[in-house]
Amino acid sequence: MPYLAEKPNVQEVIGVEGVREAITQFIHENSALKFDECAAETPGFETWRSSKITLVLGDFFDIQEHHIGLVDKIWDRAALVAVDPALREAYVDSMDRVLRPGGQILLVTFDRAAGSLNGMRHGPPFSVPEAEVRRLFEDRYEIQLLERKNVINEYQRFQDQGVTTLYEDVFLLTKKS
Repeated sequence: MPYLAEKPNVQEVIGVEGVREAITQFIHENSALKFDECAAETPGFETWRSSKITLVLGDFFDIQEHHIGLVDKIWDRAALVAVDPALREAYVDSMDRVLRPGGQILLVTFDRAAGSLNGMRHGPPFSVPEAEVRRLFEDRYEIQLLERKNVINEYQRFQDQGVTTLYEDVFLLTKKS
């Protein structure tokens, strides 16, 4: 987030988190950003602000435009893969509510492509193969697969679960108007 906030064409970076400790840790690790005290702006959501970064604590499934406004870009790094598969549509709906038409999502997923039955079912992170990304997003988004890389050698814990092929997929999703 600090890296993105330093970019000259970025007005604001917003992080939505469901765990207070993660926000507390981020603020502590980035004390030079001088976050304001927490404000409970709407029921169920608390906000901390620095000059270009806003942190929001609340249930992402309940997020609405009035909580953060409409955004131009979303970076999902390991969020969709953490969501229970039964809640994926609700997660996509939440992102869709706050993303402008023409806005983009940079989506990073894991695909447990091969391995033992136990390894394939284990999660989180849950496997989100390309077909699932297309099923979830194709009605409302243009989908471009930017990169597919086998990363199993970087993750001993997946190997220990019996996964033999693990792809990290990077998608660029552009919301249709």
